Amino acid sequence: MKLLRRTVDNILEKNHISAPDRELDAAERRSHLVAHGDFPLAYAAATEPYLKSFGDQRGFVAYGQKMGYTFAMGDPVAGAADRAKLIEEFIATFRQPSFAGISREVAEILAGLGYRITQFGLDSVLDLPGHSFAGKDGKSIRYATSWMRQNAITVEERPIEDFPAETIERMSQQWRRTRVNSRREIRFLNRSFLPQPEEGVRRFFAVDPAGKPIALISFDPIYRNGAVTGYLASSKRRYPETSSYVDLGIMRHATDCFREEGHETLWLGLLPMVRTKPLPGRDDPLLRAIFAWAYRSKWVNARIFSLQGIAAYKDRYRGRDIPVYVATPGRYSAVTLIALLRLIKLI
Repeated sequence: MKLLRRTVDNILEKNHISAPDRELDAAERRSHLVAHGDFPLAYAAATEPYLKSFGDQRGFVAYGQKMGYTFAMGDPVAGAADRAKLIEEFIATFRQPSFAGISREVAEILAGLGYRITQFGLDSVLDLPGHSFAGKDGKSIRYATSWMRQNAITVEERPIEDFPAETIERMSQQWRRTRVNSRREIRFLNRSFLPQPEEGVRRFFAVDPAGKPIALISFDPIYRNGAVTGYLASSKRRYPETSSYVDLGIMRHATDCFREEGHETLWLGLLPMVRTKPLPGRDDPLLRAIFAWAYRSKWVNARIFSLQGIAAYKDRYRGRDIPVYVATPGRYSAVTLIALLRLIKLI
């Protein structure tokens, strides 16, 4: 089966369009990130090594390719005034690319270019000024902090190199084995976990009484005009025998820390295929129906990806929901959807 898949990929991927003259190096992507990285996927767009870039001095579009198809990831990392033109040039170069994980603003640009817009899920964000975990909604999170205190578990912001690399790698591997899709690390709309220092990324650890890290959450910076305005909880790891209360405790500690530092937002990350709503005259009803079916499906949640589990975890924080969209040049074909799922590594 692997040999057949590889053979088919080699045949289909001969059709990939390349634009090497519009590829940016790491320093150029980093410069655009710091200037325009004001959305959750921006850090991944600038740093993920498997992604390509299409851009110039105005900014860039990050994209991946699979089975002969091109998929832009997230909004362009560019100023608002330059996004529409950059998108038009990207479409002209790659001929009917699709877009995934985009904002309503970018979806409107693409709708004007004849694209169909379908809600893919939600981003969840905490508006930090004035935020607190007081009241009924924050009860489980407050309890998690109390439970950690009773068990002498502390939360510490530390550089990842403070701990032995083999300890972090062991934690990551054991955590991966507990996932529904344990064979593959999800990517594209989810940034890869790297057990090494990354510029601007902050890590908060749960540390046991012996000083051993038992869980961690990584936070990617959100930028605007050269300054960090918030963070995205991009990845977490935990030893399987460790209580899930430590995740809640780390998140509370980090949230309080970011609020006290004066940051605006803490993004909780994507909730795929949850609470999607139709956009009359714009969306693809069949594609939206597939998303809704996948979210409800016991088989998908048990064997492919725990969509309901992710939603239940992130809904605990009572964040503000922001719709996230996919945009397609026409009705989604089954092959296109398979290509996207394979790019994400869901199948």
